[in-house]
Amino acid sequence: MSSTRTTKMVKTKDGINWYVEQEGSGPDVVLVPDGLGECEMFSIPMSIIASQGFRVTTFDMPGMSRSENAPPETYDNITGHKLAGYVDTLLEELNIPVASVWGCSSGATTVLAMCAAYPERVRNAMPHELPIVNPPGLDDLFSKDSETISNAMAAISRELSGGVEKWDALGTVVHARLHRNYVRWAHGYPRTIPASAPIKSEDLHKRPVDWTIGGSTPAAAFFQNIVIGTKEDKILKKKAARHFTILLFYDNDQNYIQSNQLKMSKQPEKIDVHSHYLPATYREQCKANGHGSPDGFPFLPEWSIDEHLKMADNMNITKSYLSISSPGVHLVRGNDELARKLCRECNQVGADAKKQHPDRFGFWASLPLPDVQGSLDELTYAFDELKADGIVVETNSYGYYLGHKEFEPVWAELNRRHAIIFIHPTSGCTMTNSACPLPEYPNPIFEFFFDTTRAVINLFYSGTIARYPNITYIIPHAGGCLAPLIERFSLFGRAIPNLPVDQSVNPEFVKEKLTTNFYFDMAGTPWPDQLPALMNFIDKEHVLYGSDYPFTSAEYVHRLAGAMEVHMPKVFETEHEREMAYKGNAETMFRNQAAARAGSTSK
Repeated sequence: MSSTRTTKMVKTKDGINWYVEQEGSGPDVVLVPDGLGECEMFSIPMSIIASQGFRVTTFDMPGMSRSENAPPETYDNITGHKLAGYVDTLLEELNIPVASVWGCSSGATTVLAMCAAYPERVRNAMPHELPIVNPPGLDDLFSKDSETISNAMAAISRELSGGVEKWDALGTVVHARLHRNYVRWAHGYPRTIPASAPIKSEDLHKRPVDWTIGGSTPAAAFFQNIVIGTKEDKILKKKAARHFTILLFYDNDQNYIQSNQLKMSKQPEKIDVHSHYLPATYREQCKANGHGSPDGFPFLPEWSIDEHLKMADNMNITKSYLSISSPGVHLVRGNDELARKLCRECNQVGADAKKQHPDRFGFWASLPLPDVQGSLDELTYAFDELKADGIVVETNSYGYYLGHKEFEPVWAELNRRHAIIFIHPTSGCTMTNSACPLPEYPNPIFEFFFDTTRAVINLFYSGTIARYPNITYIIPHAGGCLAPLIERFSLFGRAIPNLPVDQSVNPEFVKEKLTTNFYFDMAGTPWPDQLPALMNFIDKEHVLYGSDYPFTSAEYVHRLAGAMEVHMPKVFETEHEREMAYKGNAETMFRNQAAARAGSTSK
């Protein structure tokens, strides 16, 4: 697959006018040049990487070659931290929130400084030929060493489907490379470069790091000649020929010492409770009935089983639970016949995907609400014949929220079945202009969050939560705007006289139910602030992973996963807790539901 390379000048807020080259589309990869500061070194690998489904960005360093308006420091006398700051500013201007960052030689130093100072920008780092020893005449091999290109590609691919474990001996590297002045060769003669600000080894642990060395450089030669002398030489030689994921550095006496091999570990396995499917019939009916741009979203995304599985493989999603998104299956007010027919067809497509790939897909069956009888008929068929894993409902149906009294028979049957209900936001009722006060913006940007919150509060205020305790609810997007309103709605609903609020509502009851009957997914942008706020009210065991694919494109699923990797340790402190949020909590939820259902039917 060929792609077009574009060039442009980009001026950043620090006054630097950067020469930038970009090629391809997909998850972002950024290439940081070496001491010569010119991106020409990446000419060949740039196209190779782009052809594999990535958007590749590189640039001339500040004040070098085609970049203009250099910073006060010359490039030969600038620290890695300063360069990292300039590069971060450029990526912000280019709207690259997170990327795999590959740097060569002194560019590798910049990459490590980015890991320490700007971890939210770095999905994973690939420092190549870290210039711990940089003798004169060291040839750069990027443009002619296909093995080096393959190594970096392997590192990128491993991170997108895996990563590396942390290694505790980085402090020696940092001390040897960054904590003192050193001499390097640039433009054919030696330059003395000031030391960067100290970088703590734990700072580098903020992001996964793949250390690579070239196929015929002095470091690689050392590895081949010295390291391949151990009893594991056959294994090491095989790995060396493919990946070179070995870190080589020297101690304070400038003697080479060898690290342990960096252990590779896959990106955590995930169960995706929030992903969507768009059957051909559904797309046709949406377009035919005024929903070609649903909720102000500019288009209906394409979807296929193959593309969904490709995305899931890249993200290490072991199982995806499919659902129809907004506007749901009731597309025309009053036309229950169309809604019932479309609902049945969509549910059958979801069931077929599960039947074809039982280990990879589950599905939440749709209901044709506000048609109550049609919904009762469909949920019976969906559970008994199609073996649906649960039900998806929109936050409202033509302004009727989920706790509406006419929906009582539906909730009673779902309660009898100990059902899992995935609640998905839709547009607020648009019978009045005030329901859509900012129509120029797509509703998913913020209106969806408001309607999710309305739906949850309505379930409590209507008494639905109290009357039907066997139902498990999954709330998307970390609860929307729920967290800052929990105290307020649970207290004021009963404090103001004569409001139609169920007697069960009080802060203790609401908080107890949020930690037992409710789960919250991490789809969208719950980091760095939204989910931590919600965690004041829920347990870690009630957080689930969600991608929101394909309304969130595969590219942005990758980008959001990068932000998730950075911020999750702030809430989920141990690896076990993170693994549970990604997968284990969903498994527990399904086990508990199965046990409750079995206990109910045995009585």
